[in-house]
This record gives sequence, C-alpha cells and structure tokens, in this order.
Amino acid sequence: MARFHHTATSDEETSYRTSLYDLGSEYVVYLSVGDPPQSNAFLVDTGSELLWMQCEPCRQCFNQTDSLLIFDPFDSLSYKEINCNSAQCHHHKSFIKGCNDSKCRYEYNYADKSYSHGKIITEMLTFSLDGDPVENIVMGCGNDNAGVYSGVYNGILGLGPGSYSLINQMRVTNFSFCLPGPNFFKSTTLDMFYTGPDKKTTIIAPLFRNPFTTYHYVGFKGISLNNEMVPIPSFNWDPNFNHGVIIDSGTVMTRIPRNAYNIFLKAFLDFTTDDMIPTEPPKDHVDLTCFSTWPEKYSVPEIKFHFTSTSSLTLTTMQVFTFDTIENRIGEETKLLVCLGFVPMDIGFTILGSKQLQGTRQTFDMVNSKLKLTPNECY
Repeated sequence: MARFHHTATSDEETSYRTSLYDLGSEYVVYLSVGDPPQSNAFLVDTGSELLWMQCEPCRQCFNQTDSLLIFDPFDSLSYKEINCNSAQCHHHKSFIKGCNDSKCRYEYNYADKSYSHGKIITEMLTFSLDGDPVENIVMGCGNDNAGVYSGVYNGILGLGPGSYSLINQMRVTNFSFCLPGPNFFKSTTLDMFYTGPDKKTTIIAPLFRNPFTTYHYVGFKGISLNNEMVPIPSFNWDPNFNHGVIIDSGTVMTRIPRNAYNIFLKAFLDFTTDDMIPTEPPKDHVDLTCFSTWPEKYSVPEIKFHFTSTSSLTLTTMQVFTFDTIENRIGEETKLLVCLGFVPMDIGFTILGSKQLQGTRQTFDMVNSKLKLTPNECY
C-alpha cells in the first residue's frame, strides 16, 4: 500500500507531536528514523543545531541501555549519504570537516568535551504521536561518539536556530515542549507548529539571534531575591557583547559567569537563615553550593527571573534546589543536603538550564521572535 510522505520543504503547518520523557533530568523524545522505521531516543537540546544518532558501523560508540539499538543504515531503504559538493553539505559550518570518499563529514563537539563524528546523511523521520513521515531530513550518522553521554538516548535532537536544525528544515513557525519535573509521573509532549498556550499566567519574553552562534537568546534584565534586584552589572545580559542569556534544555543547572555568580551567591546567602548550614557538595558536583538543613526548618528567598518584556518568572523551591538526605546516626533527626541549582562558569554568557524551567511549557515563536513561558502546563 502506498504511503503519502511529506517532505522537509513542505509549507503546510501539519501537527507533528512526540512524547517527551524525564529520564533522570535528561529530557528524551522517541523518533523513528528510516524506512522501515527504526526507533531512536534523542536528547532534546535547544542549545545545539545538529540532529544526529549513533550509527553502524561503530568505530567508537557510547554504551546505550539494552532497549536501544544502534541505527543500521543497511536496514533502511531511505538512507542517503550526502556528496561533498552537494548544497546540503554546508562547508561554511565549523563542524563540517571536509570529505572522505567524496562524502560530507561532520565533527560536532560540545562544551563538556563530548563529541560525535560521522557522515552527513538524509533520512526519513517519523514522530511518535502525530504527523506523516518527513522525508529528506539532513542529520548526522555518528560512527565515532564519546563523552558524557548517559546511554538513555542514542542521539541528540538539536533545536537551536541554525540551518541544520530540524525546526529550520521543517520550516517550523512555532514549537513547544514542557520539561516534566520530579513529581510529574507521565510523559509530556514536543509539538511542532503549536502556538499555545495563552493563559493569564503565560509570560512572554523576546528572543534574539546572534549571527555568530546557533543559540536562542532571550531578553533578560536580571534576577531578584524577595523582589530586590541582585546588583549584577547589566552587560552580563547583553547578547551584543559576547554575553547574553540563552535557553538550553540540554544543560541541567543554570550557569552564570563567575563574577556575576559571586554577586548572586553573596546576595542569596544574606537571605538564608541559620538553619541553612554550608556544607561540602557531592564529589561528582564540586561546583555546587550546598547546605545541610532540616525538613520544614529552613527559609530561603523567593527567586525571580526578570525579562526585558517586564514579565518575570517566579521559581519554585523544586526549581531552585536539588535535595538529598544525609545519613545520620540512629536516633538523630533526618537532615537534608540542599544544593543550589545555579553554578558558576568561566565564559561570558548565562545559560538558563532545564532545572529552572521544569514544569514550565516553553513555546518558541520563530516568526515573531518571542518565547512563551507558561508555568504548571505539562500535559
């Protein structure tokens, strides 16, 4: 039986939806690749551009969970490698690294030293909930992949604004998703061409492009504690001077330039009570600021993100902190290890991480350059 296939250049705004899962603070969607379709799990990453997956034959591939298979091009009738002289081999991109046997090759490197190297290909992509298969999607077929990959996914779905991004290839006008928090026990959705929601609680912030990067910059003017603005110099939020604020679902904690972070931390500590006792962070997270305290006995300031649209987003306690219990001697009252979900970094821009946006539906309006943030709107 013949199937009708949409192409990546279609102007129709058909609904394309897939389920989105929280797999240990990593947000994963399932998309099928190829004909016949092979199921793949992709990390949702608004901070990068390329869609890629692990491919056979593997020169070096990271370990995956047993339920995931490595994509095998020989099992797909729609698999096509891109020639070096093809218009789809964008040599001006820094990650396009010449050719091998006349085929277009990529080397995509991430800030945490993880990487994926392989061939640029075209394939058919199918969303799990709605939408016809989409043909001729340009993506990476990674034969050499290593780094800080958890193995609950076998590829990355880059949703940044670059030319290789899926949102550009599908000519997506709006896309939307909600990152479920720790108390949300079912999947949410990633929706292409979804424009909502429009509620009284919806916050609208401007989006900006920096022509030298593939990030979504958001208009940002500061952080407040109990409605007092933290005195961080405003140039830290300005995308025109190698600074600015980006939205990155692939980064867990919000990361702030070190000098700005020190100002924020000092102000935060001024608001904490004596029940918040500074303590050493876990050995695998040495950059966190942590406290030991007792349940129901601590008080912390209300934190808000302020955007240049005059809107502000109030963070919940679960968005601000990570929590763990501390082993105590028998008979002692249970204590908590509470760590601030903000960390310093030694680069100029700020990253709003997934931790601080859990439970908030993010809708990217690519036509009008706006970001809608709607709290408590996972469904």
